[in-house]
Amino acid sequence: MILTVTFYIPEPAQFPLPGRPHFSYVKPNNTANKFIIGMTYKHDITSLFFALFLITACSSVNQTEQQQETDPSEPAELFIDGASAHWVSSDRLIWDAGSEAEFFELYYSRDAGIEITESGVSRGESIVLTPGSELTNDLADKFRHISHRPVFSLSEDRDQIHNALKGQLVAVAKDDVGRPIKATKVQTHGVIDDLYIYDGDLGPVYSEDSISLSLWAPTAQSVTLRLYDDEKNLAEEIDPSDSSPQDGVWRFDGPAGWDRMFYRFDVRFTITKRVRFTISRLPIPTRSAWLPIANIASLWM
Repeated sequence: MILTVTFYIPEPAQFPLPGRPHFSYVKPNNTANKFIIGMTYKHDITSLFFALFLITACSSVNQTEQQQETDPSEPAELFIDGASAHWVSSDRLIWDAGSEAEFFELYYSRDAGIEITESGVSRGESIVLTPGSELTNDLADKFRHISHRPVFSLSEDRDQIHNALKGQLVAVAKDDVGRPIKATKVQTHGVIDDLYIYDGDLGPVYSEDSISLSLWAPTAQSVTLRLYDDEKNLAEEIDPSDSSPQDGVWRFDGPAGWDRMFYRFDVRFTITKRVRFTISRLPIPTRSAWLPIANIASLWM
């Protein structure tokens, strides 16, 4: 029998755990004095009952703390429900927001700081969504599985859309006095396909006396190229030639001496992470695998 449990306690502690379980804790981001406890038990019924006791005790502590931390004078936080909005092109968004709402907006934040309560939305910028629009024939065919849902239009400049796609996105429906009544995350594959079609070369490209590297990452907030020697020691960090490429391709230009060096891209996105029962977002760098810079064509000559 194997039991794996995860729960929260006010602070880390060393419990007298029977049965030699695997025991660890980590502290969630932006959650003061709260720790996740993870334990795995094997073939030990005593440990099972002990774990259930700890879960019950810690759940009671958390419920008490949550009651104490709640201020009835503050508006309740509105839960962001799923990802039911579909941004299908630069000027069209599909979303069944219900019939109770009067106003609709698309909020975005590069630092993932959008906060939504029953009284309003704080932090982030917004784009007005206008209901009653229609899809083009091509879009209706491409998104036929959701083409029957309500369609919104949005008319913003390319730079604003470019910035919005690099951050947190939340579609918000409001009542007749502007109070949020519904919120959802936004799926963006349609608008990315619409704006960032690219059929050029990616990776290392050799010219007579120089080498360039390109990476398609239209939703990245930043990209850095790292070069390494034969022992995979960091030799150099390179910034892109354009820090905000409009075609979504990050380009790095260098000398012919880059040949046969190893390289990695450090890419920073805005990532959604679930912590406890709320949603928080933070930019997290993602590193690519080790890759050698090599002129493939020359290997076959």
